[in-house]
Amino acid sequence: RRPPVEDYMINDKRRQLAVTVIAAISVFVNTMDYSMLNISLPAVSKHFHVNLVSIGWLPLIYLLIVTSSLLGFGKLGDIRGYKPIFILGLGIFTVGTFLCGMAPTMSYLLAFRAFQSIGEAMSSPIAIAIITSYLPPNIRGRALGVVALAQGLGFAAGSVIGGYINAHFIWRAIFFVNIPIVIATILA
Repeated sequence: RRPPVEDYMINDKRRQLAVTVIAAISVFVNTMDYSMLNISLPAVSKHFHVNLVSIGWLPLIYLLIVTSSLLGFGKLGDIRGYKPIFILGLGIFTVGTFLCGMAPTMSYLLAFRAFQSIGEAMSSPIAIAIITSYLPPNIRGRALGVVALAQGLGFAAGSVIGGYINAHFIWRAIFFVNIPIVIATILA
């Protein structure tokens, strides 16, 4: 039997801030990654010599997997514990991101993108669950607002950063931007 939620409540202000920042960064990186790839689709299409209809599978497969498995991974976090599932999700996202950047063909890129999306599907619902389970009710709304803001900023920053990378580097670099951020988040 699990003890009451109050036994797990984080009351230390610095730890509350740390939990909020870690959750916000994980959501920021996920949305930034998605947005950077969308900006890079023409460059990826040109590199692999595929039409834009075929390249449309990259964001689509990501969204299909994330949206179809969010609830399952959220429940897995309820059963197995939030922290291990959150860290495993970030780890899978990181490995998938690296593999996407190294993909030799379009088929591999699609497969690696699907793998990467499993990492987001694991970490995103758990980030919200950690906030709603471990932060006191009087700051939960604010913390969730910070996470929502990070999500919006991730979409906006991804477009700008992805555009800059595509203008000055190869499209593969969009994947490598996230790796140090996610590793730092895992360590935190």
